[in-house]
Amino acid sequence: MITIKKAKESDFEGYYRIWYQMELMHQKKFFKGVKKELFKINFNKDLKNKIKKIYLKIIRKRKDCLFIALENNKVIGFIEIGQRVAKRPTMKLNKIKEGFIWDLAMDKKHQGKGNASLLKKESYQWFKARKIKYVYLSYDPNNKHAERVYKKWGFIIDMKRVVAKIK
Repeated sequence: MITIKKAKESDFEGYYRIWYQMELMHQKKFFKGVKKELFKINFNKDLKNKIKKIYLKIIRKRKDCLFIALENNKVIGFIEIGQRVAKRPTMKLNKIKEGFIWDLAMDKKHQGKGNASLLKKESYQWFKARKIKYVYLSYDPNNKHAERVYKKWGFIIDMKRVVAKIK
């Protein structure tokens, strides 16, 4: 049985295992051309300590949340979410609370079984409790699996993000 809970400091090792798996896949599969140069991660011994510092900041912030999926007390996936107030002068309302899905990762053996949807469901409850009506995310357009999942969840693919290196 899969359970979802807010991450704690003691969950870091499991989170890191899934995060590392996700980043290796991105390095090999999705980051091409300029993106590879911009987003290449140096997988050295200091990386784990740097990621742990970021992880601890995330789980302690009030405007961010990290949910983990567990099977037999083992982390099999996570979703990192947050909120912000965006100022949009062109909109009728100047300020609007927005939710973001910053990261979503699932152990490869547990993909395609509805586990990410359990994380989404918990995240949406978190957003609703904060009166957030719109959720945004970005993903690599080469990641067709992610695109199918997000469309299934009702996301509308409205634009592509472009990146350029300034020389």
